[in-house]
Amino acid sequence: MSPLVVCETAPAVAATLARLRLAGWTPVESLPHEPWNLAAARLVFHGDAANADVAQDALLAGVRGAGVVVLASTGETAVARLVEDLSRVGAVHLAGAEEGPRYPLTPEQRRLLDLLAHGASVVAAARAMNLSRRTTHRRLQEARAVLGVDSTAEAIAMLRDGETRSGPGFPVD
Repeated sequence: MSPLVVCETAPAVAATLARLRLAGWTPVESLPHEPWNLAAARLVFHGDAANADVAQDALLAGVRGAGVVVLASTGETAVARLVEDLSRVGAVHLAGAEEGPRYPLTPEQRRLLDLLAHGASVVAAARAMNLSRRTTHRRLQEARAVLGVDSTAEAIAMLRDGETRSGPGFPVD
């Protein structure tokens, strides 16, 4: 699942793009015409949603499977519409003024990633949380989807990045 992030400030856009670059995404200001499905390309479209053309391109990027990071002031009708439209494509994450993206991980997902980050195996983490291995793998899959990453290692890296900003894990909306 590609990241769909709406940022309140330019520094939040820069921080979000920096984290996505570290996770293997390539920021672009325009999308290639081919291929139609861009999910495998790991491209992330970015721009200022105050421009109607950029907002339209952001929605098209999301539909085509690319990531989206847009700058948007709160309270604008056009921004609210863009968020509503993007939410039909996937989970839209909001990035505040100083904190970067806020991903709605559940406490269970955060604890599971934290256990793995501190060296526990999946089996050991499952036991510690009284979960079956199948449920544990499903929770990890859900966390990766919410974070917009392909591997558990990338999810753990994002979790560790969150520890440097605001304590363990990402804040929940």
